[in-house]
Amino acid sequence: LIRQAYLKGWFVVDLCASLPLGFISFVVWKHALLRLPRLLRLAKYDLYFKLWEIHSINRGHFIRFIKLIVGLVLVFHWWGCIYIATAYWLGFGSSEWLPEEHVENETLAVQYFHGFFWAANIITGEGGAVERPTNDIERGITLVIAFISIFVVAIIIGNVADLVASLSVSAEEFRRKIHQLNIFMKKRRLPENLQMRIRTYYVNEI
Repeated sequence: LIRQAYLKGWFVVDLCASLPLGFISFVVWKHALLRLPRLLRLAKYDLYFKLWEIHSINRGHFIRFIKLIVGLVLVFHWWGCIYIATAYWLGFGSSEWLPEEHVENETLAVQYFHGFFWAANIITGEGGAVERPTNDIERGITLVIAFISIFVVAIIIGNVADLVASLSVSAEEFRRKIHQLNIFMKKRRLPENLQMRIRTYYVNEI
């Protein structure tokens, strides 16, 4: 049953993502586009976090926060890579919108950081003014990124609001239970040191 479910579900995705196109890119056609099928593995992105959340105890909010951060970093990564790839295509320093000419001779890490910073800047609006595009190709790329960024920001705001709301509900539920526990212990006239031990145990368990 497990094998049949896998063959009808994720088998095709895993097969396409596992094709050795990266090896072909070094032998036949040296181009990073041949490695794009690896991105199909991201289809399981949400599934991995759901499994983590199911098998974790009292860590749901932390897992949701990590999921949000990882998703945001991935978006920054993709936009940064597109920005640097555009610079290689049109030429570094060919316009004010693209990275300076000296960036082409920098290490891969410096280029990646440059692209990542640009992506974070254009999505969040923090980090300084972004140069305006100077031709139709740059305008088209900027328009697509800006359009998708609207949905990215909306998703982030919605997830953060939902996370804060759920934290508030959990905190209120915890205070209510602690209040009920205190009333119960006072009615039973339990010793103060025993009350302290019960509270400590309850807080650690919750």
